[in-house]
Amino acid sequence: MQQQKAILLFTFSIIIASVLSSPTPANAANLLFRSGFEGSVTMGAINNCYGTGCHQPIVGSDNVTGYSWLASVWGGTSDFHLLVDAPVTASTVGNYMSNQIQTVTGHNGTQTRALYNSITQSGCCGTNSQGGGSTQNPYELHPAKEAGDLYISYWLKLQPDLVQKMTPQTWRPIFEWKTAGDYRLIAQIVTYGNVAPWWQIIGDNNANGGLAYQRFWEVDNKTVAVPVGQWFKFEVFWHRSSGSDGRVWLAVNGNVIADHYGPNIGVKNAPINRIFMPNLYSGGSYPIYQWIDDVEIWDGFPQGAGSIPSPTISPAPAPAGQATKSADSGQATKSADSGQATKSADSGQATKSADSPATTSDPAPEPTTVATAEPAPLAVSAPTPVAYVYSIGTRVKTSSRLKIRATASNDRGANVLCVQRKGSPGVIIAGPAMSDGYTWWKVNFDSGCDGWAVQTYLSLTALSAVMTRKKVL
Repeated sequence: MQQQKAILLFTFSIIIASVLSSPTPANAANLLFRSGFEGSVTMGAINNCYGTGCHQPIVGSDNVTGYSWLASVWGGTSDFHLLVDAPVTASTVGNYMSNQIQTVTGHNGTQTRALYNSITQSGCCGTNSQGGGSTQNPYELHPAKEAGDLYISYWLKLQPDLVQKMTPQTWRPIFEWKTAGDYRLIAQIVTYGNVAPWWQIIGDNNANGGLAYQRFWEVDNKTVAVPVGQWFKFEVFWHRSSGSDGRVWLAVNGNVIADHYGPNIGVKNAPINRIFMPNLYSGGSYPIYQWIDDVEIWDGFPQGAGSIPSPTISPAPAPAGQATKSADSGQATKSADSGQATKSADSGQATKSADSPATTSDPAPEPTTVATAEPAPLAVSAPTPVAYVYSIGTRVKTSSRLKIRATASNDRGANVLCVQRKGSPGVIIAGPAMSDGYTWWKVNFDSGCDGWAVQTYLSLTALSAVMTRKKVL
């Protein structure tokens, strides 16, 4: 009897130790929303057009999950924001972008219903790069309040010619959230350096609050491949805090692409009021498109998600609201030198999208296996500091059609003087200026208007390139 008691006590102690070391938090997460676009789920009518954009909801009930659209998180509303950046109506917005529910081959190799999300041309520049334009087609959640942690996952399939459309170097976000003016999280695919696509995750204050631009941290991940033309699972979790327990965690197919600790509440303590899940937005050429399926939203790490590590507390970083030396990048990140487009559906209005009659043939992908074991700690290489090769007197040319502005600002109110065609030469006469996440130079063009241009869409002329090489040598 005594031996049996000892065995039971030993077994019980092992169970308790196992529970205490489980990767699942003690307070189990609650499922807030789940849908694979099955049943009566369809696109609603385009509405609330306001000049340069419109809105469109997803409606109907998913008979597999039991959830109905509109998706609602923390109260509030959700819909597509068809931001064209050109005059449109409900009947003409479909000339630029559309959203459909299609039957395609899904991530498990069988037929399924999925959301097809597309932009065929921008409002400014047709199928060419829009430069610093704001044409985009995101699905936006507009929470009525911020009520704690959040975990979001969905399956995503990017167009097979993604690399071609992102050459020369450019950006394409797949997820984003913004507060009411002081903090933004953005996860994007970039081809900076004209190399294969890689992941860039940034925490900054580009949330349309009129603040001088600050980048708080950045993770550049070139280790986890960007799946092109095949389904992959995207996951994101965040815990908002002004202290060291703040956390942003993202994974692709179970592989962590960023796990950042530290303050993620802005100087105004503003709540999250826009979640873009996903965004369709790019500085590359058009058309751009993607498929989305099996969306889930939880109020914490979901149970049974073996790929998700348990939170642990990191050493306290610098105070919130300051540019900090990120533990992920190992580099000070108070800069606007990425040149990425950062005006993401920033009108803050409700959103919706046009139903395209086109049907897309979706080839069957190989089934994707999601890792269930906890991944090893991510080794992230530090980003290379940007070295300015431009200066006053440098000869440059535009690398795409580019809006030239009266001031160094991408705000809606900034005066667009003209659009210079690709290859337009000129000379830099002022700058640099840092604004809205961009580096700007004032250029005196050989013809047409003169004004401020984003550095990302400028390149050195042959003569300037030779002079720069000589200076380096």
